[in-house]
Amino acid sequence: MLDLLHSDHFRAFLDQSLTLQLPDGNTLPIVIDTVTQAPRSAVPGSTRIPFCVTLHSSDPTDFVDGLCCLDLPGTGAIRDLFVTRNPPLGRDPNLAYYSIIFN
Repeated sequence: MLDLLHSDHFRAFLDQSLTLQLPDGNTLPIVIDTVTQAPRSAVPGSTRIPFCVTLHSSDPTDFVDGLCCLDLPGTGAIRDLFVTRNPPLGRDPNLAYYSIIFN
């Protein structure tokens, strides 16, 4: 399933609230901030352009990283997404910031 996803699947939900299911079964409300393509990182012969999705939590959380599930309307449950926490870097320190990279 992950290899069939492309940036437009996520771009349709920019600035919208979604729910991320964490590895421990808890859920975390998130908002997708950006979807950035990386065409120079593409594998020769591949039809998919690699991309990165950045998001932030709507609530404070201690979650750092791990395999998560995201239910994208119209696509369904996307399992085994490795979500990585990023430093706030001048943003609201009470929230958490994450990225998901698709090679």
